[in-house]
Amino acid sequence: MLDWMAIAAVAGKALLGTVVGKGAGALIGPAKTKLFPGELEKAIAAGLQAAYAEDERLPREEHVFLNCDDKQQRDCLGRVMQAPALLKELKKPLEGVGKLDVACLVEVLKQERASSGLDLVEASFERWLTCFAETYFSQTSAAIEFQVTKQRYLDALASRVDDVKFIGIAVPGEEVEKQEQLAQIFVMPNVREEKASLSRGLDSSSLEMRLRDRKTGEILEAITKPTDLNSLQFELGESRQAQLLENQRSWAMRDRSDKVLSAQKVLSGTKNKAVLLGAPGSGKTTLASYFALMLCGTGDQYQPNEIGLKPDDDWLPVVIRIRDWVQDWEKNSAKGVLEYLRWYVEQNLSVKKLPPDFFEHWLDRGKALILLDGLDEAVNDKQRRDVVERIETFLAQYGANPAIVTSRPAGYRWDFFDQDEFPHYTLEPFDDQQVETFIDHWYDSREPDASKATRKKSDLRKALAANDRVKLLAKNPLLLTIITLIHRYRAELPRQRYQLYEWAVETLLTSWDSNKDIRLYEVLEYLKRDNLLYVLKKLAYWIHTQGSTRDQEGGTLIDKDELLRKLSQEIHTLKPCEFHEAKEEAKRFVDFIQKRTGLLNEQGYERYAFVHKTFQEYLTAEEIYDRFEEGEDEVILEHIAAHLHDQHWREVLLLLVSKLKKKRAAKAVRQVYRVASEHETYLRRDLLFAGWCLTEDPQGLKGADAELVDGILDGLVRLEVGDSDRLGYKVCGEAAKILHRLGETEVEADTWQRLSDRANDIDRSRLLSFQASLGQEEEAITILLALLKDDDSDVRSRAASSLVQLGNGSESVVGGLLALLKDDDSDVRYCAASSLGQLGNGSELVVGGLLALLKDDDWNVRSRAAESLGQLGNGSESVVGGLLALLKDDNWNVRSRAASSLVQLGNGSESVVGSLLALLKDDDSDVRYCAASSLGQLGNGSESVVGSLLA
Repeated sequence: MLDWMAIAAVAGKALLGTVVGKGAGALIGPAKTKLFPGELEKAIAAGLQAAYAEDERLPREEHVFLNCDDKQQRDCLGRVMQAPALLKELKKPLEGVGKLDVACLVEVLKQERASSGLDLVEASFERWLTCFAETYFSQTSAAIEFQVTKQRYLDALASRVDDVKFIGIAVPGEEVEKQEQLAQIFVMPNVREEKASLSRGLDSSSLEMRLRDRKTGEILEAITKPTDLNSLQFELGESRQAQLLENQRSWAMRDRSDKVLSAQKVLSGTKNKAVLLGAPGSGKTTLASYFALMLCGTGDQYQPNEIGLKPDDDWLPVVIRIRDWVQDWEKNSAKGVLEYLRWYVEQNLSVKKLPPDFFEHWLDRGKALILLDGLDEAVNDKQRRDVVERIETFLAQYGANPAIVTSRPAGYRWDFFDQDEFPHYTLEPFDDQQVETFIDHWYDSREPDASKATRKKSDLRKALAANDRVKLLAKNPLLLTIITLIHRYRAELPRQRYQLYEWAVETLLTSWDSNKDIRLYEVLEYLKRDNLLYVLKKLAYWIHTQGSTRDQEGGTLIDKDELLRKLSQEIHTLKPCEFHEAKEEAKRFVDFIQKRTGLLNEQGYERYAFVHKTFQEYLTAEEIYDRFEEGEDEVILEHIAAHLHDQHWREVLLLLVSKLKKKRAAKAVRQVYRVASEHETYLRRDLLFAGWCLTEDPQGLKGADAELVDGILDGLVRLEVGDSDRLGYKVCGEAAKILHRLGETEVEADTWQRLSDRANDIDRSRLLSFQASLGQEEEAITILLALLKDDDSDVRSRAASSLVQLGNGSESVVGGLLALLKDDDSDVRYCAASSLGQLGNGSELVVGGLLALLKDDDWNVRSRAAESLGQLGNGSESVVGGLLALLKDDNWNVRSRAASSLVQLGNGSESVVGSLLALLKDDDSDVRYCAASSLGQLGNGSESVVGSLLA
């Protein structure tokens, strides 16, 4: 056994001789650190001991001193420790000038091998000396300084990323919106893995090449005919816009069958790097901030496991906002990643005087999480390419570190990062459960009164459930935040959608003028706030007439040149200025919004769109309505005639009807109802669209034309009570949906009266569901709760299923369903378990009741209980244990459902993965398929998993 202290003393004495000169108590270097011989020797001895321990973990043939006896090792290390180059390295942390350079240490040992003739295992030098250097450093006072600096850095970074400030939120009654802590309201989104071929349609370079090829001949001709240049520029702009629309349609219609997983798993597979693509407002920056925040805490607040990293490692988050980085290039010389990072932390986070090699300490060991946010915010293609090259150079040097790069998808070039190294993912909109979770987090964090918070949650959920379009809007995290803010300070969401959109538009317009660095209306010379809204309405109408993108959420992409041309025309028409002045004003506006998120955003290089299609539709309707108000009496009817039953114009027409009153509303709805479209006898499209017009609750319609309203309601009720086999399930289903949506409108009572008059022709459970939707929810629930105790098991089952359709999770409803979990009839137990899962109440009583059903005699009940537990998202040990037990159930359906629920809970523990691996050998092919799919969704890329899947 080697004498570590003896070897260390050799180096210690030599080092003291070169550094101290006046004895052990002298002061060393600018850091004024006292150096004591015993402590120095202990640090060297600890480094040597750790290096030898590292050898012991590996096969003997990899040991550095494999072919040396103890004396040869001692003599060798003694000579190495006295080498001037090594002593210089050992001094570095003592003098406050950084860490040991492992490459230099390796070179010293190579020279020793050559001069001594010892048979050392050179392939292990770097590994062995890295372990020595890291351990030695950890024993010095410099390591303490690093930890103190790290804490200051983490505190400063946490304060920057943890505060969600709702700047510019237009909420009457609240003068200053308080900031929110990210960790309290954050909801982990899902991501979809993308393939390179899917996104090439939106590659800016390929688009430019196609357009250039198409127009090469015309451009050459234009050069010789200057008088035709303006006309050619117009045609080229039109061509670019048409190509852009075609590409957007391709993107919207792309294959969506790729793997969907939680964003927290993008770093937990075989790859430790990722590119995250997301539209404006989808939560890219918020996600990057949350990842950083999970590494900023101490104790229970330090949660690397929440983002797919090993929990016991010493991680350091590194966050670079690319917009800030490239803006620094414009002011100073272009900096590399590390140079900029040090500058930013010292200047902007006020962490003064970082120690040398501070970030390298974590980067060298692969323990830094690198977050590069907003690649698309580099302002031009050359700058974006420069950014990518600098990132690639940086990550090539520190490849062991996990890294995430975020960008908007439009204009992202697929060749920026190698997909084999950087899997590409697109942020998914929130699903229903994520919206529910956000609402819970929101009111739990902002409403101290628990009962009041519960009431507000329920009210907001009902408001979202009542309108599909608003519910779709809420899937965008930014817009969901705006909706919740409006709900909080307006006490409720407005019944009429256009009013909600009006408030949201005001909020997004305000966000442009609330930036602390520069305000929009300080930049513009001619346009004022009211002018801007006027111009945006014109723009929205123009772009909406270009055609459908087949994308329900994204606004139509607008080419920059076309945007500038249209804006210039509108400004020139509106303001007393020359056209060239209007053009410059348009440029100022576009340059401003290029770097801001608001109503209209840059979504890729030189491409712009409204933040959500809903706002494009709303502003288009506003433009048509403004024309109507200005005297174009037939403009609304003309648009109905031209676009009725065109899905692209559906929301525009409904929003127009919602704004009309009395006779004007009646005239528009009458045209819809009596247009006599082709195949109306079978498709009933005119009747159904007229019914949707009633759900918009245009004021005074009933008083203006009661006969029209009666005809529409009678027609809808006839579809409800009619023969769905003859009329078609789709038609009858849409009619029922409309009847439910007529609650809280002026025809609510009339609708219920007609349905109750036909009570004998309508299933009892359906009738109760209509009653609840049409203003009599308490009465309907009281009846359904009583039916839960009916002697007929079929009645009890239908009552349980009907309760969940009402979306009411009150204590009385949950209590009634819990009682049915012990019903003698298995179908009743099944329906009760299903309803509890869908209601989303994850209380201990509910979870306990469902756990008991995992041992039910009926396989169908066991399967449904497992599914409900997955829906509730409770990943406790008891739930996971119960589901693991079901993986050995005799019934294949139960085994498959248990596997799916474990994936839903996101539990990738060894026991879960091991049990799923065992199912890959199941006798039933469906079970094997489910197990393989589950392992894939868990994102576990270990050798055992990959090997089993390939077997």
